[in-house]
Amino acid sequence: MNKKILIIIVNYKKIQEVVNCINSLEKNTYSICLVDNETNQENYEILKKIKDIKLILNKTNRGFAGGNNDAIKKFPNFDYYLLLNSDTKIVEKNWLNTLIEYMEKNKEIGIIGPKLLNSDKTTQRSCGYNTIFGTKPIKGDEIEKIDWISGAVFLIRKEVIKKIGYLDEIYNPAYYEENDYCVRAKKAGFKIVYYPKTKIIHFNKGSQEKLNNLVQRNKLIFILKNFPLHWLLIRIPFELIVFFREFFKEKKIPEQYFFILKNIKKIIKNRKKIYFL
Repeated sequence: MNKKILIIIVNYKKIQEVVNCINSLEKNTYSICLVDNETNQENYEILKKIKDIKLILNKTNRGFAGGNNDAIKKFPNFDYYLLLNSDTKIVEKNWLNTLIEYMEKNKEIGIIGPKLLNSDKTTQRSCGYNTIFGTKPIKGDEIEKIDWISGAVFLIRKEVIKKIGYLDEIYNPAYYEENDYCVRAKKAGFKIVYYPKTKIIHFNKGSQEKLNNLVQRNKLIFILKNFPLHWLLIRIPFELIVFFREFFKEKKIPEQYFFILKNIKKIIKNRKKIYFL
């Protein structure tokens, strides 16, 4: 198989984790691009010692979406792009070729993801469906067409990027951008597939501090941008109850809602690319 593959790893202040991840990868099989967000001299001194990788050094934190977009834009001549979290460990040989061979046999697949395992080898809920109540994560042992897969290991066919563009950076620094991208890909006619025959360990070490507001904010952006109108009519009253509860609790507009109000025109504009309102 003669396909050009770029693995993109976005780092934000997790330098040793990144080094461990890169060391677990098979060398000379594909290209690796490391995007170091909010880089510094100390990181650079470590990273420049790693052979045969492409480096993008960002002075600011461009987030998950921004960092991956930077790499895709700078290196546009690849057939496949694998977005890989730094808190992963490769434990199988030929894992990536297995995923790509399956995609080559099934040209309708635009995005695919493997089974993700915890460090104790139990299965993570790393894919799922979109429902009126939100994203419903699942886990399983069968190949399945689903609505979204985890961004921890996220393989994209180049044709998807050509047709729908890049990850939406309104979700920066992280969360729900992969769900959003899967919705857009499905609307464009591509299939999203969970492929559990390939397995990767995902330590899921991302910081959990002060994430509630960020996750809530991005969940609301995802809902407003992607839910069909009849779902919105049911879901919005529920979200208003949550809003007023937070408002009376904090005696001010909660930060996550303020961000959405500030960016509502942009959200609606992007929604119109998916639905005709």
